[in-house]
Amino acid sequence: MKKRYINIKELKRKLPKLENVILGKHKIQGQYIMFENCPFCNHKNHFVIDKNRNEYHSFSGCVEDGSIIDWYIKKEGKTWKDIFEMVD
Repeated sequence: MKKRYINIKELKRKLPKLENVILGKHKIQGQYIMFENCPFCNHKNHFVIDKNRNEYHSFSGCVEDGSIIDWYIKKEGKTWKDIFEMVD
């Protein structure tokens, strides 16, 4: 099997924006989308998406953060193989 190499920045660019993947009650303040509940631990008013960086962060007890790739792995149970197949 031939090995494939991919640039992570390019991979992230090919995946959907977090703001189109994560659903829930929210408000927008500039480049930030602030969610009413954290999708990981369900604490209120502690989960934010940075639209410019396409990254999320929870300021609650779970302290989850990451990129669109991390979201697919941590929250949706995808593997790296699944993610690569999403962009092919």
